[in-house]
Amino acid sequence: SERKHLYHLLGSIDLSDSKRAAYKISELGRIFSADNERTERAYHNLFERLEPYKYAPSVEPFTEEVIGYYRLYLEIIDV
Repeated sequence: SERKHLYHLLGSIDLSDSKRAAYKISELGRIFSADNERTERAYHNLFERLEPYKYAPSVEPFTEEVIGYYRLYLEIIDV
């Protein structure tokens, strides 16, 4: 299904390029955020942590905290 395909894309983003990954996670993650209150809250928490990686000219690699929020978000999405 399209949903499974989008979930697979969300889960296979290359995290080594944190700036590009921040944009892709935000874009694909938004699709699942409206599923329920839990995914909406988790997406909001993740989105806030991705913001600093989007707008700086050069960015550091993701922190373990950001990666943790990303993985948690993936876990709570029903596909």
